[in-house]
Amino acid sequence: MGYLPATALVGTFGTGEQPLVLTDRPVSLTEVVIRPGREMVTVGTLQNGQRLTTALYNAGNLIGATGRQEIGSLLTVEQAASLQDFNFQVAFNTFREVRVRWRLYRVEQGRPTTELVPAGIPVVVTQKRGWVSVDLREFGLHCAAGQTVAATLHWERDTTTALHRHGLVLAARTGRRLRYLSRPDPAAPWLLTPGSAPVCYFTASTAAPGLPTGGTRPAVPAAALPADESLLPSPLFRLMQATRFPPRSSRHYGDSTARGRTVPVAGARLY
Repeated sequence: MGYLPATALVGTFGTGEQPLVLTDRPVSLTEVVIRPGREMVTVGTLQNGQRLTTALYNAGNLIGATGRQEIGSLLTVEQAASLQDFNFQVAFNTFREVRVRWRLYRVEQGRPTTELVPAGIPVVVTQKRGWVSVDLREFGLHCAAGQTVAATLHWERDTTTALHRHGLVLAARTGRRLRYLSRPDPAAPWLLTPGSAPVCYFTASTAAPGLPTGGTRPAVPAAALPADESLLPSPLFRLMQATRFPPRSSRHYGDSTARGRTVPVAGARLY
């Protein structure tokens, strides 16, 4: 926008640089929309599990012959955000793979109602322990400020004959304010049990707050950081965040020929 298009033959480039000068084209704008920047936030429990609630989260109850158990948590989004991914923690897993279906529901009167992702998202758990991430970006899931949603894991029927020789246990945390959702099959009513919940969280994108005139974000006072180090994100989470969001490089893609390809064309090479 703002320039007239130009056409150049590949053969005119040769082996050296050939700058292209575009002619200005004035453009009259009737409306300018300035969209706020986005920043990443987390919704839920980032800490590692402190308990293995095997009475609820073991392989026999989740994927055994008794039915297809569905469990989950209620998560409240404090500010309007777009959900990027969902993460849950496996305490240990001796199966080669376990197939589950991640589901997301609206919540009314403390119970899940309408499913926001029809048919859910299939997930194959192969990790022996650690965090499992479910990518949500392609579904365009947006939550209003203060909205509560229910995120659940629905176990698919297991075909393992020697179920007693294997086990899958999700990490959990205990607390008076924590609650977990469960139901033995899709036709059963939801049960909401206080006292513990599986460890899980959302990563979401939300509008960044306004910056001061200087363009730098104000420093966070020391009093805002929790004195108890156990309340800070775990080292595993920080490592995953560093891997997921690498620092942006100021170098352009074409700065190094080792990072690109050259294609032979008539009379020249196209990089």
